[in-house]
Amino acid sequence: MNIHGFLPAQIQQPQCEACINLVQMLILGAFYPCPARGIFTDSMQTITTISGRLSEFPPGLATAMARYRHQIFIERLGWPLTAHHGAERDQFDRSDTLYVLALDAEGKLCGCARLLPTSRPYLLGVIFPEMAEEKPLPCSSTIWEISRFACTSASATHRLLAATVARAAAEGAIRLMTISPIGVERLLRRMKVRTQRAGKPLRREGKTIVACWIEIDAQTCAALGIAGREPAQIQAQEDDIGQ
Repeated sequence: MNIHGFLPAQIQQPQCEACINLVQMLILGAFYPCPARGIFTDSMQTITTISGRLSEFPPGLATAMARYRHQIFIERLGWPLTAHHGAERDQFDRSDTLYVLALDAEGKLCGCARLLPTSRPYLLGVIFPEMAEEKPLPCSSTIWEISRFACTSASATHRLLAATVARAAAEGAIRLMTISPIGVERLLRRMKVRTQRAGKPLRREGKTIVACWIEIDAQTCAALGIAGREPAQIQAQEDDIGQ
C-alpha cells in the first residue's frame, strides 16, 4: 500500500458550506437511467483517502464500499440499480477498476468514487451513449470516467474529488468524463473546476442530467488544491509505507 498526502494548506475549501452540502446530496457521478492513501487534516476532522483496486484494499473494505453504495444510491436516492444482499455492484466493478475511498477519523467509510479508463468498457459508453454528442465515443487511456461518486461527509467532499482527480492524472488521464445532475455541473463551475458539456441535458427518472468533461488542467488543479504542476506531472506524492 502506498501513501500520498496533500498538505492541509494545499487543500482549498469550497466557496460556501451550501456548495458542499449540495454536492454531497446531488452526487457527482453517473445517474443510472437516469493502493494509495492521502491524509487531510483540519481543525474539525481528519480524512484519509485510499485509492487502488479492490484486491489492494484491506479485508472487508470492498464489501463496505458496496454496502455504502447501496445505502446512498438505492436506499437514499432510489436509483433502480442491481443489488444483492444489501450491496450494489455492476459490470463495471472489474478487477482492473480503480476506486478512491474516503475514511473519517474513526476509519468509517464516508465517500467513494470509481474511475474507469475509456479504453475499456465504461458506463457512458455502454449504458448512456446517447448522452454524448461527440462520435465516436472516447476510447483512450488518457480519458477516464468518474462514476459512483458519493460523499456523506461535508468536510470530505472537496477532498475526495481532489484525490480522485489526482489519482486519474497519476494514471495518465488528461480529461475526465461524468454524467451528473445538472446542479452538480453548476457547482463544479462555482468551485472553478474547468468543465464543459459533452452533450445536451436529458431527463431521466424525473431529473435533468448532463454528460460533462472535466479538464485536468492548471485551473482545475488550482481549484482542487493540487496546483503548480502540469497535467502530465500531476500525481499522488507517494511513499511506500511498506518500506
